[in-house]
Amino acid sequence: MLPLELLKESSFYQEILEEGREEGREKGREALAGLLRQLAARRFPGIELGDEVKQVRGLAALQQLCLELDDLPTAEALHKRLAELAAARPS
Repeated sequence: MLPLELLKESSFYQEILEEGREEGREKGREALAGLLRQLAARRFPGIELGDEVKQVRGLAALQQLCLELDDLPTAEALHKRLAELAAARPS
């Protein structure tokens, strides 16, 4: 086996890869949360989305909420949906 192949199979290398993937997922989550805040402010001027957005951990849930935003009739409905997603398990 080549030295590079041995390195790729090592647990140390796999841990570094997973750490990089996790950092990438977190950056993606932060970007989606920022997009959601911008879209919500556009849809509901004056709305404040603070820590409740941080409570939604799943990338798919944040993405879905961005897509659902136009269907929510009020800012209160958005806050309620955020609470529901925060209580759900991340996907």
